[in-house]
Amino acid sequence: MKLILVNNGHNPKCEEYLVAAAKKRGLAAEVVSSEKNIFEIGKKQNIKNDLIYRIAVDKSEALLEQSFLLGNNLASFFTKELNLKRRFGNKLTRYIEFANAGVPIPPTIFSNSTNTADLKKISKKLGLPLIIKTLTGSLGNGILLVDSFFGLKTTVQFLVSKKSEFIFQKMIHESAGKHIRVVVLGEEILCAYQKSVPKKVDFRSNATGGFFSKNKIVKIDAKTKKIVLKAVAAAGVEFGGIDLLPTKNGYLVTEVNFPCNFAASQDFTGVDIAGKMLDFLIAKTARK
Repeated sequence: MKLILVNNGHNPKCEEYLVAAAKKRGLAAEVVSSEKNIFEIGKKQNIKNDLIYRIAVDKSEALLEQSFLLGNNLASFFTKELNLKRRFGNKLTRYIEFANAGVPIPPTIFSNSTNTADLKKISKKLGLPLIIKTLTGSLGNGILLVDSFFGLKTTVQFLVSKKSEFIFQKMIHESAGKHIRVVVLGEEILCAYQKSVPKKVDFRSNATGGFFSKNKIVKIDAKTKKIVLKAVAAAGVEFGGIDLLPTKNGYLVTEVNFPCNFAASQDFTGVDIAGKMLDFLIAKTARK
């Protein structure tokens, strides 16, 4: 048994923590990557009852991970299925999965119409200001705040002209500048903390690269834990970083991040997330 990490230099701290955790457990660790963002289909992979985790988010790396997993029921990993189309789903796909599973999400509308009447319906339904999210992007990139109908129309016209796909969401004013990050492993919540920036700096709590950001550990009650576990199950994973928006009526789920930057959570909370990840996979292998 060994630990195989699929990575091309993305998030080296996560890689460092996992390699160190493997060494403590007497496991060899191997870092593999596709060559220069090229994935060779049909290349044989020598995988047995190994532990596999992909750190990189690139599509070529995800394909490499997929090649390890397909046809190998002895390897242990954190996904519940190998549906490649689902694994590459965008934000729209994920929100549909959440809604179908009864996971509370911000009011969300999909449309690529630039028609004035359609945009008026959207603004009436969600109110102004509202959020526009492109279907790809992270760390706040692709999240736009529109506070007037004129701004809504011109922004949509621009995005459509660039062939960008996007969704509309209601602006949750109570959560402006803050969100809760919950790290989940199996049925266990490893840690939970609030990330926030002053509203005058940005309404996106992930967008400042750590500058102005203030974090504080929070407790998750039974009701919220149920929501979080339901979101993880809907995403088809056993590990991830779940983002929640706090509201006066409870939490709304905005994302299940897999893979996720667990190193930042480990640094802030002191929880040995990397070690717990490996123990989970080792136990999974033993059951097989």
